[in-house]
Amino acid sequence: MTTFPRYMVKRLVPEDAVKLVGDEIQVTIVNVLATIPFDRMPENFIKSIVVKVDDEVVASADKPDLISKTKLVVKGKAYQFDKINGVEIGELPPGEAMVVAIPNVKGFKKGETHAFEVTMQYRPKKNDLLIVAFERKIT
Repeated sequence: MTTFPRYMVKRLVPEDAVKLVGDEIQVTIVNVLATIPFDRMPENFIKSIVVKVDDEVVASADKPDLISKTKLVVKGKAYQFDKINGVEIGELPPGEAMVVAIPNVKGFKKGETHAFEVTMQYRPKKNDLLIVAFERKIT
């Protein structure tokens, strides 16, 4: 299991990265590491992603009603999580951002602070988990 140190999380997920937009919570993630090769990710990668808010799962492959409403926005184009095709997305170079949009099923409001956690398998053959955990105020 790999977690990011706090100083890196601050760069990955800036203080103003969590926004309430309509009926979605949108989390902007800035790629501060290396090129993300969506086009080379294994098919089951997206199925490994689990999004939690305040320690409650709000999006995962085990919740098809929510995962089908969760989107990844890359280079201005939105992709439903349950239908992502990495080849179509291509790559995300360092310095560029992507947005994860989850349905606001809990009715969170602007000004509230919540704990978020995103877990994914980044090396499925080794069953390595990558965890990004942060607390942010919704703007």
